[in-house]
Amino acid sequence: MGADENLRVIENEMKAFNAHDWSAYLRCFAESVVTYEPDESEPIRGREALRKRLAAYLAAFPDVRLQEERLFGDDEWVCLNSLFIGTHRGDLPGPGGVTIKSTGRKVSVHGCSVFRLAGGVITEFIGYYDQIELLSQLGMVIRPLTR
Repeated sequence: MGADENLRVIENEMKAFNAHDWSAYLRCFAESVVTYEPDESEPIRGREALRKRLAAYLAAFPDVRLQEERLFGDDEWVCLNSLFIGTHRGDLPGPGGVTIKSTGRKVSVHGCSVFRLAGGVITEFIGYYDQIELLSQLGMVIRPLTR
């Protein structure tokens, strides 16, 4: 598939995400998808593991949506720059096994997703987001490490 077809897959993935149609969203990913996230120590392997991660974030941000800022691609690669927007209504798994209890705060966090596609589905997903931006919007105190 070419770049135009791959861009359409990501556009459909975003539409499903924003419609909270999680079955349609997950169908955009290969069964064997590998996902890399900054707050995970190991890659997330497979659609079922991705579904479990998604469920944890949906519990924390039930009104979540993505706002596209930029979307572009070249051959098998697509890049999406977006805002993650939602209200923190439930427990959020945090770095190092910490759980961040609901704050009721609204967040708008910048992120970038890099997708690799084959055969009309996402085979690799690399997510980047500003963890300090998220934590500070949730009211977490960020302190530098001292020696």
